[in-house]
Amino acid sequence: MNGFYDVLKRNSVLFGIFSINTFILLFVYIILALNVLEIAEQFLLDQRLSIIPMKGTKGIAPELKLIELNANYANSLTIDVVKTLEKSGDNLLGVLVFSDLSFSDFSKVNDFPKNIVFFRPFDEIQLEKNKIPKLIWNPAIFDPRIIENSGFTYSTTGVDGIYRFIQLLAIDSVNGQLITSLEIQLLEKYYNLKFYGIEKRWYGQFLILADSNKERVLRIPITSDGKMLVNLVMKDFDILKKQKKISELGYILRPEILEKQKKKLILLGIPKYGEPHLVPNGRISDFLFKANAVNTLINGNYIFRPNVFVQFLYVLLFYIFSLSISEWMISTKKDTDEIHYISRRYNILLKTFVYGLILIGFHIIFSQTLLSVFHISLDFLSPLIFILGYIISVGLYLDYYQRRNIMVDLKMKEAYLNMTASVRHEFKNRIRSMTSPIRQIKRRLDDGVISDERLKDEIAKNIDQAIQQAQEAVDLIDRQLDYLREIPLDETGDIKDVMEDALDVLNIEFEENGTKTKVNIPDNLPEIQMNRLKLRDAFYNILKNAHEAMPEGGELSIDITQQKKDIRSVIVEITDTGIGIPKDKQPLIFQPFFTTKSKGLGMGLAIVKNIITAHKGSINFKSKEGIGTTFTIILPEYIKEKNDDINTDL
Repeated sequence: MNGFYDVLKRNSVLFGIFSINTFILLFVYIILALNVLEIAEQFLLDQRLSIIPMKGTKGIAPELKLIELNANYANSLTIDVVKTLEKSGDNLLGVLVFSDLSFSDFSKVNDFPKNIVFFRPFDEIQLEKNKIPKLIWNPAIFDPRIIENSGFTYSTTGVDGIYRFIQLLAIDSVNGQLITSLEIQLLEKYYNLKFYGIEKRWYGQFLILADSNKERVLRIPITSDGKMLVNLVMKDFDILKKQKKISELGYILRPEILEKQKKKLILLGIPKYGEPHLVPNGRISDFLFKANAVNTLINGNYIFRPNVFVQFLYVLLFYIFSLSISEWMISTKKDTDEIHYISRRYNILLKTFVYGLILIGFHIIFSQTLLSVFHISLDFLSPLIFILGYIISVGLYLDYYQRRNIMVDLKMKEAYLNMTASVRHEFKNRIRSMTSPIRQIKRRLDDGVISDERLKDEIAKNIDQAIQQAQEAVDLIDRQLDYLREIPLDETGDIKDVMEDALDVLNIEFEENGTKTKVNIPDNLPEIQMNRLKLRDAFYNILKNAHEAMPEGGELSIDITQQKKDIRSVIVEITDTGIGIPKDKQPLIFQPFFTTKSKGLGMGLAIVKNIITAHKGSINFKSKEGIGTTFTIILPEYIKEKNDDINTDL
């Protein structure tokens, strides 16, 4: 990770991407914290479950039995049915009575079985976001004789009006104690367990039921406000509705009917009481919705939704992925040039889009697998928003950066052309003014001014060398200032001679400051297609920089090898033990007009890179301050065409 921060410090492009991603991450965190997308998340959850159901999800529990009372006779029939069920005693696993009758209406029932629980009406439920609600009981409806077998039941909905949750916990406004709903009380009787409170973990919280020794523990995932997501048995709604209705007392009193209720969990209620609930796949009565809630508890068809912290960690995973991808595409390329060059060569905008799609695909597969196999529902939209934000914003940012760099390049090229015209003119004038008196001296020598032939020949030789060097200086400045012109590759040959020519020019300077040179150039290197003068200039520039990096002397190594695997090529490595290149300057050394020296135009390495690129090769480097620098040049081997060997002479 320290390497990433080092790259971040010296690469303005990656820092920009890091800033954009961080801003998008904070934006997504706010969305998660404020629960802005809850309605859309629930809608998508419904759709995902309808497409790919959860593995191992059971239908209607065989123990579950619904007795639907005719709404017209509900008040009179409820008491009679309860009295009849009372006779079954322990043969029934449990009975849940949904009724708004007062407790005084049950005075005709002598001994209530322990496995029967009653709905206890309340006046108000005080809902608070992310907090367990308080219940205010109706003081007119109270009977201590059956209070232990009573409780509340409450179906909850989101602001979209769709019912998906059942309230399992509430706080008694009278004594401030935590109480459980009728559905949980029925489950306690079914499993012979007791409510032990709430277990809070870093990833979520659970309602705990356990036996007295806590050997059997049942954990029910709940939200922070004590609700459970009901796993609706969508395809079985019709089956639930086809359960036989008990509209006449005589029917349920028949012995064969009572016999069928043994070892059953009976839900007793009114099927069409109140308005039908709007659920994801239609409308059902409140009675059938609560039946689905009980069925979810009995079968263990829970859907666990982790808390905001876990959801944020999941988005953070994509944040790390996106930064890693960006660093890989920008900062860890062998070519250390800035983004405008990389984008032209590797098409970084397209790569950002493609890798963004890969992240989206990973998110869809991973989240759906968790839901289908492990019944864990991660937020679907928040990671999607982050990834799409990454693709769009980073794409636009890189596009802007590339456009800006193109404009900078154009301005630099224009300035360069103006400068080179002036420099070329002035330089040639100086050379001509310098060579003119030398040529005059040469003519005087030819006229016989000096009689000593030996001295005359020596002076003439030195003058010829001076004139030749002056002409080479003119040719050199022409080549150097032709940075923007196309470089023709007009011959093929061995680069050994080219490197030796460049080294010969600097040998005297290396000897003067005590630099030791180690040259390892084998014979019979493969030929490359080249421009000999330009390639010599490129080698000369690198060797000259190495000399300047070792003012007190050092060691210079030149190794040339042949690569036969993959693309056949010649590899040139030039290593010095100089001062090295500072980390913050390394991404900039190939840019025109960039220099760390007090003198010079800063064109040397830009020209080198231009020459090597024209030879269809590549150049990169490794450098550590105080240790030295290694430049590696790879030039492709020249492959003869078949037509090259054909004699075209007639």
